[in-house]
Amino acid sequence: MPSIPFCEDELKQLKRGDIPYYFKFLSNPKLYAYKTAEGEFEAVSAPDEFLKGINRDATDPLELLSVSRINNEILPTGSLFILKKLLPSGFSGLIEVHNFKAEVSPNDLQIIFGEKIFNAKI
Repeated sequence: MPSIPFCEDELKQLKRGDIPYYFKFLSNPKLYAYKTAEGEFEAVSAPDEFLKGINRDATDPLELLSVSRINNEILPTGSLFILKKLLPSGFSGLIEVHNFKAEVSPNDLQIIFGEKIFNAKI
């Protein structure tokens, strides 16, 4: 038995030979599962252990792709990751293109987007 027990809906799906599968509709907070092999579905309850992941994975695409999130989270995080992976070992210096600036020292990486500053350890 797994450390997190199967919930009732998972057991129903397994009993009929299905792989447990859940889904959500955009802008609808309910969780759904198929109740028949023909594709009928119904709203189900998830164990508390899964709610954080379910809510995170069901974020509205408009929120995920908001300009604010892109500018404040995605671009800085992605840029830090790419630079950390692509910079030659031991590189120090300044990289500057348009509204983007990266200052690299032996141990630190600082990225500046406009007036926002993001830091990472190398």
